[in-house]
Amino acid sequence: MVTEEREPVRPKGAALGREIDDVEARLYRRRADVRAHAGAVGDRLREAMSSPLTLVGAAGLGFAVAWFYPRRKTEIEDTGEQGTSVLGNIMSGLNLAGLVMSLFPPGAGYAADDTDPR
Repeated sequence: MVTEEREPVRPKGAALGREIDDVEARLYRRRADVRAHAGAVGDRLREAMSSPLTLVGAAGLGFAVAWFYPRRKTEIEDTGEQGTSVLGNIMSGLNLAGLVMSLFPPGAGYAADDTDPR
């Protein structure tokens, strides 16, 4: 028994054009309906969220969540040393020296030279 493959039945000529036009019209209608619905939802949301009671409630809820939310407490190992390390002090000093050197670069004419235009 041999089965033959048949081509799907397609409308010819003008019928195909009408079918395409119908599908396009249906797509455009659906798109317009979705846009209108989204606009209406946006308007209702804007009206609801702009009332003073809603804004005060949202702010109060935010403060309540921030107040009652448990903070994670980090475990700090006690090394027995107090204050900063020696390396930290050296790095701070080098940063300060670099800042001073960048404010007063060599050869910038800060000394009393003969190049003073006054």
